[in-house]
Amino acid sequence: MDKLSLIEKLKILMNMILSSPLFLFCILLAIALFIMYFVFTIKNKKINKWVFISSWMFLLIILMFKYSSIIFSILDDVLDRIFMALYFPSTTIYILIIVLSNTIFIYSLFSKNVDKKHTLLNFVNALLINILLIFLVDTINTNNINIYDELSMYQNSSVLVLLQFTTAIFASWLLLNLLVSAHNKLKVYDKTDSTPEIIFEEI
Repeated sequence: MDKLSLIEKLKILMNMILSSPLFLFCILLAIALFIMYFVFTIKNKKINKWVFISSWMFLLIILMFKYSSIIFSILDDVLDRIFMALYFPSTTIYILIIVLSNTIFIYSLFSKNVDKKHTLLNFVNALLINILLIFLVDTINTNNINIYDELSMYQNSSVLVLLQFTTAIFASWLLLNLLVSAHNKLKVYDKTDSTPEIIFEEI
């Protein structure tokens, strides 16, 4: 296939939008949501935000009903790929996990914006993953495994277990961080929600 220029790509996109009523509807709805977002952000009222969220959800529901079979097949494929990435992690993913874990931990040590809970989680995650890295390097060196051949790495049960444990720890760390962040957000929301009542009682 020939490489398309930016203008040609824009022409194809415009033809798709104009030829399909659904595409046109989605574009108009997106423009409306864009305007609503700025209007509601300026006014900063809860009722306006709920209208915006409802409109957003309405768009998602339309897409879900219209293309449910395609969306579910995509989700199924994504889940399969996630499972394969966790069960048979590639060296690229493994190196990315090592770099991210250590970088995030070092950042959380020096950043004032990261709370103690997140810092502790980042420390435990980085510590466990680095220990497993030492075990992995020692196992590869002892068994003289070719790191450029992923098949030979997967065939060694010790290496495969270490890789799987690393990805499992990293995935658990991500989940725990999300739960802690959600808990902190809820605590802040509860405080802000209860503040008017306290002021009213004091008055």
